[in-house]
Amino acid sequence: MLPDKKIKRGTRDYSVIRERTLDEIVSCLDWAIAQKADETAWHGTSTKKGGWSGTDTVEQYRDMLRDGWPEGIQEAEGLDGLSTDRAERLTFVRNVGGVFPVVPAYLAGAPDAMLDVRPQPVDNTRAVTLVVDSSFNCNVTSETALQYAQKVMRVVAWLSAEGIDCAVKMIVPVQLSRTRAIYIVPVRECGDVMQAERLAAIIHPAFLRRAWFALLEYEHEVLELPGARSARGGYGSSNNASADELKQAMPDAASIVMLPKVGSGDPEKAVQEALSIKLKQD
Repeated sequence: MLPDKKIKRGTRDYSVIRERTLDEIVSCLDWAIAQKADETAWHGTSTKKGGWSGTDTVEQYRDMLRDGWPEGIQEAEGLDGLSTDRAERLTFVRNVGGVFPVVPAYLAGAPDAMLDVRPQPVDNTRAVTLVVDSSFNCNVTSETALQYAQKVMRVVAWLSAEGIDCAVKMIVPVQLSRTRAIYIVPVRECGDVMQAERLAAIIHPAFLRRAWFALLEYEHEVLELPGARSARGGYGSSNNASADELKQAMPDAASIVMLPKVGSGDPEKAVQEALSIKLKQD
């Protein structure tokens, strides 16, 4: 796992940025499942049975992350059956090495007899970075969170239909004892293959109440990170990330659009308003 990175918050305070990959998240879920199997171990809340997270078991969500969540795109017109062909986003360049041979050039002894595949540059005016804040509190029901996840997928479908590429970042801003942390999980980068069902699974409410809880449990039990011991007493307090913090944490991101927290606003309206402001500025 990447080491903590500190960013400024105001003139005196700072926030800790913890970037985690999806592979690391899945590994922590596997670890939590193994801990649950050991009756002498602390089981943690990530493995709690019941539909409070939108899934019955932690195993169910672990498999969902791997296989996708088809129900999450059912109401997102334009995503069902969406092509994952990256050809339109790739360009082929002659090079000394690559993935495809140029047979005539090879026979002629040319040094650049291979075609190298490279991504085309993304025009930032047609690209956005959706930041999904999954740090909703215990008063938000799984039904509300599920509805929110499906709205986010409708946003992704709408952006795709408009020809606007979108990166997706999941964040969990949280106060862990004396540590103010913002966890960031890159979900999709601009130009990546659109795997709609897997994207929906990551935006599912169980991401927080299964995957992130398992991550925090692992960081407490195994890594002993500052503040992670909050996993023993409520998993910290839900917090907010400011626009300035996001710019510092993601300096290379295309136009950042921060979606409202679950239960506190309409993600579709937020994206439309943000793009309307951007178009006027451009």
